[in-house]
Parts: sequence; structure tokens; C-alpha cells
Amino acid sequence: MNFTHDPHHRNRKNSKGFTIVELMMAMTLFAIVLPAIIGPTIILTKSNIAMGNYAIMSDQSRRGIDQMGIDLRSTVDVTSAGASGMTIVVEDPDEVPSTIVYAYDSGNGTLSRKVGVGAPKTIVENLTALSFSYYDSTDTSTANIIDMKKVELSMTLNLSVMQNTQTHEFRSARFVLRNRPAG
Repeated sequence: MNFTHDPHHRNRKNSKGFTIVELMMAMTLFAIVLPAIIGPTIILTKSNIAMGNYAIMSDQSRRGIDQMGIDLRSTVDVTSAGASGMTIVVEDPDEVPSTIVYAYDSGNGTLSRKVGVGAPKTIVENLTALSFSYYDSTDTSTANIIDMKKVELSMTLNLSVMQNTQTHEFRSARFVLRNRPAG
């Protein structure tokens, strides 16, 4: 018998690589650790999306209400008022009157503001409900345009991102129509 050394033949102890048992153990550990990492990551992602939605809705409602507050405090007359909108007349510092129409479009979920004959501009989006409430100078609810001295707005906004829906309910302060003469 002739024993020669073959340089291409490797001894099992010197071979590189993993055995099937080592691979199975690694895959088992990976299967245990992966869900522990992915679960909290998904929860954090959904939480971040929810916080972003709330920030968007809060910003929209605040800016829309701020604009309405400016207009309502400058109102000299109310020409129409209903549960989903109103038309007011405001005067600028030079006492030039402008008609402003606030209208809720339930089909599109928007509140728009139209000044004069200009095109309406959306000031709040993602609305699912909106209502105007009107009060006289003694804080009694009224539907009579002549008696209206205060206006309150209630709205509900919904925003969905990645099957994650948040709802924001908002009720404004009662805006006093300061420049409007008592009825």
C-alpha cells in the first residue's frame, strides 16, 4: 500500500464551514430573536405615525380656527348662518366691507373660506363632522341672525395613514362678534 499525501484532501478538523447542527441552531436563535426585534419596531412605527397624524390635525384645526377668529372679531354683519356654514361681512381698517363665506363640504370633508368673488380656499381638511353654533349676548342659543353675537365651531377630523386612523375632536371658544351692533 502506498500512502501519499493529497494536498486537496482536507481533514475534517481543519475544514472550514458549519455543520448542519450549527446551522440549525443559528436559524433557531434567529427565529427567536427576530420577532423580539420586529415587534417593538412595528409598535414604535405605528406610534410615530399616530403622533404625526395628531400633529397634522391639530395644526390644521388651529390654523382654520385662528383665521375664523380674526374674521369673526371683525364682523360687522351676518348675512346667513346655518349648521354647516355662514356668510359674514367684515371691514378692513379703511372701513371697506368684504363678504366672507365659510362653508363645510361634507362630501370632500373640507371647510373653505371665500373672500368676495374670489375662489374658495380650503382651510381645514379631513373633516368628518362640523357644526356652527350661534348665541346671543346672554349666551343663549339662537337661530335668529339679528340676535347673533357669538359663534362657536365644533369639528371632528379623521386622518388615516397605513391603515392607522386617528380622530381629533375640536371645539372652539365662543367668538364674540365685537364690531357687530347689538340686535
